[in-house]
Amino acid sequence: MTLDDLEEMALRCGMVKTKKIWSATETQLEYFTNNMLEEFKQVARDQLIQSIKKAAEYEREQCAKVAEMAWFEGMEQEDIAQAIRNRADE
Repeated sequence: MTLDDLEEMALRCGMVKTKKIWSATETQLEYFTNNMLEEFKQVARDQLIQSIKKAAEYEREQCAKVAEMAWFEGMEQEDIAQAIRNRADE
């Protein structure tokens, strides 16, 4: 979020800017604060989702590597599955 975004949100909440000085009522400040909190919650939620997706993709890649190595070593299907489960437990 940029300073311009913050100013835009403040103006939408009814705050007034004269030159470089902001003025607002207590209600406007509360409204602005609540909007900022919701915005930050959304950003945090989106970042958490992206982190989970990246972690899941990494684990899929690791399990695929284990399965590929096991297959090249001639392991049986059940042994490969067990190797993947062991990797997932790490």
